Formats: sequence, structure tokens, C-alpha cells
Amino acid sequence: MRPTLTELISKLEEQFGKLNSQAEHCTEDIHENYEDFISSIQANNIVIVASPNMLASKLQEPKYTRYRTFGGLSILLLIVGLIAVFFNWKIGLGLFVVSFLAKFISSKMKNNSSKNFALELTSKINETPDDGMFDVCQYYIAGILKLASTKGRAHLPLIRTYSLTGVE
Repeated sequence: MRPTLTELISKLEEQFGKLNSQAEHCTEDIHENYEDFISSIQANNIVIVASPNMLASKLQEPKYTRYRTFGGLSILLLIVGLIAVFFNWKIGLGLFVVSFLAKFISSKMKNNSSKNFALELTSKINETPDDGMFDVCQYYIAGILKLASTKGRAHLPLIRTYSLTGVE
């Protein structure tokens, strides 16, 4: 059942604290177009896109930050490779290759975690639309999500109906 605007705002304020005017405006926009968003997401007319960097920085869960291990390893191997080049160029070159491989793995893990997050959110909307829309609302206000359709893309400074109508 569709929550009232005050219920939605109070639930968000429990999560974030006092909402600023931009967050309240986004919440009002969601409430006004609640059924349109649910039906468009369920029909795959609107696609949820999660920002990998924002996802890892806002949600400090291991499954979203695991890529940082390989990113750090990449930097470490690059530094060690620079030092090793002066002593033995073959070992230094090998460390450079392993460093770039670790960076590639880190990048793939980062993108896969954001894709999986968006798929989980989409399936939650299909199963329980009200809980899923609340999650979409809170993650959109936090700056983690973008909504994309053939008519437009909406991210935090833009109101979400831009993805529905294409009109700013």
C-alpha cells in the first residue's frame, strides 16, 4: 500500500536525520509519481544504475568494498615494481604486469558489485514494491542511485520524474 507523504518523510528522517529542502523535494516527487515509478521499473522502462564509488563509500559493507583490496595491492605492486626495475628489469616488468592485472580485477569487482546491487534492488521492487521504493528513495537521496530510461537520466540534483518524462 502506498505510504502517505508524511510517513515517507518520517521514515527517511529516521534513516538520515532532518532532510534538507532538496531531499524533501525529491521525496515529494517520488510520492506524486509513486505508481508510475513502480510500474516503469517493473516493466524495465526505467533502469536503476548504482554508482560504484558512491556505493562503496556510503554503504560500508564488505561485499561493496572488497575491490579495495585489489586496488591497494595494485598500488603496492606498482611501487615495488618501480624499485625492482633498478635491480632487475625482468622482475620489475613482472611486477608491473601483476599490478595492472590486480587493477583490472579491482575494476571488474567494483562494477560487478554495483550491477548486483541494482539487480537486487530491482528484484526487491518486483517482490515488495513498497519496501523496494523506499530503498530506491533513500539510496537516490544518498546519491548512490541514478535512474535511466529512454527519455532521460536522473541523478541527485535532478528530480526523479526526469527519468519518466524527459522534462527537467
